Amino acid sequence: MDMGITRVEKNIFSQNTDEIASELVQSLSNSDNSILLFKVLALAVKNNAEFVRSLDESIFEDADIFREKYVTLLKHALSQAVDVPTGITDSGVPSTEVVRSYTPKELSVFLE
Repeated sequence: MDMGITRVEKNIFSQNTDEIASELVQSLSNSDNSILLFKVLALAVKNNAEFVRSLDESIFEDADIFREKYVTLLKHALSQAVDVPTGITDSGVPSTEVVRSYTPKELSVFLE
């Protein structure tokens, strides 16, 4: 895909995640489309197995819980779209991966 998410779009989405989730739950609550969209996203987003295992059909009975789960899912989907760790991993352990930094001298070795 040749379409990425810009830093501005990422920030806007992050700031509006709660509102987006509320709109999805409220505007689609008259039909099963909101539930179907949630399920498709939950199963399609990568590195999401632990979150999916924690879900059951009862979340759809309470709009507040459903919205909270949507928020969690949307934040994770955004992080996967921009390749930023969120702390949701298949193992359930928060991600603590450290990125090594290199000095210019160390980098020059790769250019030779």
